[in-house]
Amino acid sequence: MTNGQIEELQIEQIPTMKLSNDTSATESSDNKETDWVPDAAIADMNSIIKNETSVEGAIKWSVWLKLFTAPPLRWFGLFLMIIFMLINEAVYDFSNVWLAMWSNKDYSEQRLSFYAYIYLGAVGSILIVAIIRVGFGFYIMLRGSTYLHNRMLTGMLYTSLRCFESNPSGRILNRASKDQQVLDQSLPVALIDTMQYLLMIIGSITVIGRTNLWVLLILIPLIPSVLWLRRFYMRSSRQLKRLESVTRSPIYTLFSSSFDGLTSIRAFNVQDDFLNMFMDRIDTNSRAYFILSTSAYWFGLRLDVMVSFLTLITALLAVFFRHQILPSAAAL
Repeated sequence: MTNGQIEELQIEQIPTMKLSNDTSATESSDNKETDWVPDAAIADMNSIIKNETSVEGAIKWSVWLKLFTAPPLRWFGLFLMIIFMLINEAVYDFSNVWLAMWSNKDYSEQRLSFYAYIYLGAVGSILIVAIIRVGFGFYIMLRGSTYLHNRMLTGMLYTSLRCFESNPSGRILNRASKDQQVLDQSLPVALIDTMQYLLMIIGSITVIGRTNLWVLLILIPLIPSVLWLRRFYMRSSRQLKRLESVTRSPIYTLFSSSFDGLTSIRAFNVQDDFLNMFMDRIDTNSRAYFILSTSAYWFGLRLDVMVSFLTLITALLAVFFRHQILPSAAAL
């Protein structure tokens, strides 16, 4: 058994009794002895089970639209989710600006409860809108994953029998378990965090540029560098993620087939062989997963370096223009 397929043994009939050249008498066919010897194992070129392949390139926008515009809310749910994200970021930036304005007032005016009530209302609004935004975002994503799951299940129920013959059970199980888990758990959290950090970056750049326009000059070399790193990382991580998914299917296939043929495995005493094959497939999948994880840390390290550089330049400019910038504005 190699690569998840049982290879056929080519059987050749090799005669053990050969006639010598100087012998004129011929023996009867009943006296001829033959042995059936298995030849070297070769791959089955006519197998209906095909190797699993992965697509290349980015995910189409139509797939994302199907995920975000799933029934029952469809486009209204997508627009409402975007509005909640924008309101949350707007209230967050308003609270920071209001705190800066409050700190610029004189001592007698700072003691007025008006500023404290406004700031307290802004902080409370951030909490309420954030809870609504996260809850509604998870709702939209879970409705989209349910819609895609139902389409997948409908396609599996109404497909032909040849689909199950040409695809091992582990491959189907991988699509219906791990890939669906990514849609249900990993993707909503990653999407919400990504949108939150993106809006926070835009809001921070707006506040900093409003305070000191010279800081915006740093963005001229910084933005192309970030976009180039993102493009390089996305192409690599996308293919690594697909490679990790492809190498996971043989693990499920071998695990399920071993359970089905457990009596035969024990009867022929080949438990160690199957255990070694199982460990080899786990090692193959672990290598792909390890490279995927290290690529994420590689990208994160370079982003941290760029953000630290931006913070350093902002701090130096705040010190250089300390006589022209208010202390509260510099704190932002």
